[in-house]
Amino acid sequence: MKKAMITLFLLMAMFTSAWACEIDFKIVSEQKDAYEIGDEIIIEVMLHLTHRRCHVPPEETNFQYRGIKILGATPWKEVNSMEHTRKLKVQVVKDDSDIIKLTAERKCRKNGGMGLIEIKKVK
Repeated sequence: MKKAMITLFLLMAMFTSAWACEIDFKIVSEQKDAYEIGDEIIIEVMLHLTHRRCHVPPEETNFQYRGIKILGATPWKEVNSMEHTRKLKVQVVKDDSDIIKLTAERKCRKNGGMGLIEIKKVK
């Protein structure tokens, strides 16, 4: 019985430490099947913390992008202690890709987190 309890505890610890922050994206401006060069898009970023005491503030979320330029962003807003949100205003730019890609990444000692949105672009 004691070995079973220890094994169960270790399995729970492994799965708990594997959880990472979740980052979701949602287009809140006019949605299209594909966006043209010059189109402006408002994208909401939602950060869902999975660890109660996260020592990495939302402001340390790193964004990488392709096919767009960021025109502006709202500050992070705390929805509750486990959720934060912000909006990005982006503009589609000319490049070699027919996909717009926006990635958000967080790094911490508890595995951080990552989110991705891909949007079709008229070439």
